[in-house]
Amino acid sequence: MRRLLLLIVVVVFSMMQISAEEQVQKKLPAGFAWSVDIGGAIDLTGNDMSTINMNGAIGYRRGVIDFIGVGAGMSSMVSNSSRMFPVYGVLKTNFRTVPSLCFLDARVGCSFINMYDNSSHAGLYLSPGLGFNLAKGRSFASYLVLSYQYVNVNAKSESGFNIDGLSYACLRLGVNF
Repeated sequence: MRRLLLLIVVVVFSMMQISAEEQVQKKLPAGFAWSVDIGGAIDLTGNDMSTINMNGAIGYRRGVIDFIGVGAGMSSMVSNSSRMFPVYGVLKTNFRTVPSLCFLDARVGCSFINMYDNSSHAGLYLSPGLGFNLAKGRSFASYLVLSYQYVNVNAKSESGFNIDGLSYACLRLGVNF
């Protein structure tokens, strides 16, 4: 009975390993790359500025660098009519030449904010994150990124808001091509 159970376990694990090896493909081909993602961000500073995000980026991919390039996005605040437009450099890497489940997603740039009282502000945009690869095909790879976002903005207004920097917890779903 033990031998049969051991044999079944070995066969199941062997089949899982063969299946995993078939699913692990090479990384996407080197060269020009682009990506799009959508998501949401929860305001951690209590300023009622949680957002819905859309981002796009173009760049290059080769070796340990899954993606390096420039991107831009639009973030629309859920509870008011403020808008944020980040422009940034982006780096995605797993520090390996073979595919892996997790990767680093780092974005650094500038964010332009149009507040609901018609004032405009600009500040540093910083977004380090941890990504998880989902489905992968020959020419695309989907991913999920959990990140922290910081926008260095100093906005004070007579209409009542006093914002000294925004911090967000963000979740994005995207596709690399």
